[in-house]
Amino acid sequence: MKNIRCKKRKNKLKFFIIFIIADLVLGYLYFSATKLVLEAGGQNFQTNISNCSYYAIEKCIQEDFAFSKVCDVQKDVNGNIVFIGTDTLLLNHIVKQLSLDCYEYLDKVIKNGVDLPLGTFSGIRLLSGVGPTVNTKLNTALSVECRILRTFSSAGINQTRQTLSANIYAEIYIFAPFYKQKYEGAIEIVLFDNLIVGKVPNTYFDATVLASGKVNENN
Repeated sequence: MKNIRCKKRKNKLKFFIIFIIADLVLGYLYFSATKLVLEAGGQNFQTNISNCSYYAIEKCIQEDFAFSKVCDVQKDVNGNIVFIGTDTLLLNHIVKQLSLDCYEYLDKVIKNGVDLPLGTFSGIRLLSGVGPTVNTKLNTALSVECRILRTFSSAGINQTRQTLSANIYAEIYIFAPFYKQKYEGAIEIVLFDNLIVGKVPNTYFDATVLASGKVNENN
């Protein structure tokens, strides 16, 4: 009887050890595969940040947004710059539209999913590029922020270069059970570039954020 009981205990112990090892292996493969899938989704997202920016800028150009009218430069009788005004309404409209267009572009990319080789789901990095592609949908939370910056820089005697730039920042959280990863990217695009002839006060020679807009899933 003792031998039978001892044998049963050994079998239970073996079964328990095998169960633990299998559980650890499956857990490792799950997290490894999840990491590879999320990395591929994040890389696809980051690749499209520049595409969404140029798409949004192109739409603004097609809609004839007057970037040159954002800043109103006024001079005195001697040709010195005495006032640089800002069309706030136009500026807010531009930054809002850029944010919305970028968000819609990236949101469409995300909803289309990402095509991944079947080997990616093995959890083995060496096999991540092997096999037929599978379209995979990811659980995400997306936000896009756009800032309009005005910069003045010296371009010679009594000449000042004025640039108006859009700084577009996008971030995404990709979710999976027991796993979350954040990816982000930014790009700056010049919207307007001109040369001002006349003396500009030194107080203007700094990069200034004129407007900022943010869009996320709660908007």
